Amino acid sequence: ELVHATFNEKCANCLGTGTEPHHIIKRRHKPQRWHPLCGVLLCRTCHNHAESFPSVFEHFLQQHLPDNSEWLKENRTPPVRGPLLDHEKQEILAELRRLIAASQG
Repeated sequence: ELVHATFNEKCANCLGTGTEPHHIIKRRHKPQRWHPLCGVLLCRTCHNHAESFPSVFEHFLQQHLPDNSEWLKENRTPPVRGPLLDHEKQEILAELRRLIAASQG
């Protein structure tokens, strides 16, 4: 929902209809998974391209989404750890709610 709102339902790459949120850092890295800068909205074609050619996608981020690119550099090799703690989940949810509210109003 946040990714769709952030990108106004448009693919960040081709500006067509955005249908698929793309995680800049793979979803298995749970601490980074829900960070707002980890998500980019793409159409199916651009999403497939981003998955197939990550270095090309990273160059796209550097050129067009510098905040997301910088976040990727800082969080590229996430620490290995267990599931999120309850207070971490609450902090992430609060931040997501704040960003959704800001994007809607």
